[in-house]
Amino acid sequence: METSDCIVEGLYLGGVMAALNEHDLQVKNVTHILSVDEKPLPEILTSKYSYKHVFALDLYDFNLLDLFPECFLFIDQAREGRGTVLVHCQAGISRSSTVVAAYLMQKHLVTKDKALEIIAAVRHFIRPNDGFQEQLQLFENMGCRIDKSHPEYRAYQLNKLAVRFKCGQFSQGEPVIPSEVYVQPDYSAKGNDAYYKCRKCRMFLFHDGALTSHNIGQGESAFDWRSKLPASKQEQNFAANEAVCQKSLFVDPLTWMKGKINPVQGKLNCPKCDIKIGSYVWFGEKCPCGAWVAPAFHIDSGKVDKIPSQPVMPRTHTPAAAAEVTTAISPEPVHLIGAVTAFPVSSTGGGRPLGHNPLPERPAAGSRLSLIYPVAAVQPRMATAAGPGDRPLIASVSASQVPSSPEHAPQPVQSMDYETGETAQTSADPTTVVPDNRDLESGINSIHMDVDSN
Repeated sequence: METSDCIVEGLYLGGVMAALNEHDLQVKNVTHILSVDEKPLPEILTSKYSYKHVFALDLYDFNLLDLFPECFLFIDQAREGRGTVLVHCQAGISRSSTVVAAYLMQKHLVTKDKALEIIAAVRHFIRPNDGFQEQLQLFENMGCRIDKSHPEYRAYQLNKLAVRFKCGQFSQGEPVIPSEVYVQPDYSAKGNDAYYKCRKCRMFLFHDGALTSHNIGQGESAFDWRSKLPASKQEQNFAANEAVCQKSLFVDPLTWMKGKINPVQGKLNCPKCDIKIGSYVWFGEKCPCGAWVAPAFHIDSGKVDKIPSQPVMPRTHTPAAAAEVTTAISPEPVHLIGAVTAFPVSSTGGGRPLGHNPLPERPAAGSRLSLIYPVAAVQPRMATAAGPGDRPLIASVSASQVPSSPEHAPQPVQSMDYETGETAQTSADPTTVVPDNRDLESGINSIHMDVDSN
């Protein structure tokens, strides 16, 4: 009868027949049994041991990767409690050997190839299927742990969803899309990635990190049945061409797409202006380069604008009050482009920038009018002087005098009545009125007015 093989201390690997061999289990002091199979063992046997069943199929597209943590926990419980655990599947070749290999990778920090080599040295006929080997490689790339934020893990989940969509598993209802497959656009603009905006509303949509890449295919002829090449030549051409396609924009599902990509295929609209910017097909679509992309979230390059990455220039700001600059500093400092700096101040400038020539103190308006020339000053309406007909004077013009200048003698006051146009001449004393019959124009021209344009 089949027996199990000891891989490391406290860990055995075998098939279902080894799990049913009670004599072999007793000889090897097995206390825990882990079934990685489609059906569990009979209850009459499992009641005697600590037992755990993990449903798994030996298929290429079966997701065994996400079952690793619970399998590892059960194995650790057995070994840490000084027990012995048997891991088995139907034949002990693919599923159970994959779980044991992943456990060795995590506990002994070895690569996938090394872990399989350790197992094959004891059980030489093991062979995980191609899908499980890809999952072991992904497990190694993630650092022998399940990192749901890893780009390769996201691509793995998307491929699994694409297969399920293609098989029609979601035809009866909306699919459950894991949250880890969505990419959060990087709005910080601190990295070196370029970012893309909607051409109409300028809404930020995604950055370079959300783009998915694929190798260039064989062109349109790869999808034309009339011009297909023999399989041998197609494989050679595909292997020789490893350049990355630059013709189309394919992205990972973005957070603003949540709730909008549940059908098998549909349109991708801008979340702000609702204009169509692309389309998606879960089971895939062809790229003009000749490659098949699945799932395909295709963005129309004519509906978005690519904004190149721009480095952020450092900014410095020094308050003027904190800047202590002596007179020895050059009055023409060098200013960095894009930088905000304080003006250098002098020690006696009262906080004013160097090179600033303060204007001389200007006298008040009333004093300025009488500094150089006797200037006319419009007096308020006066009731003391009256023109002909006892009409009150509307305005009177008085000349100021400069005592320090002998040529500026006191001038008579010219008073004008705007209603009649007549003027009256008075002495320097505003209470004495001297009649004057000159017309309005001659009276105004006799007044020397100096208007300060400033």
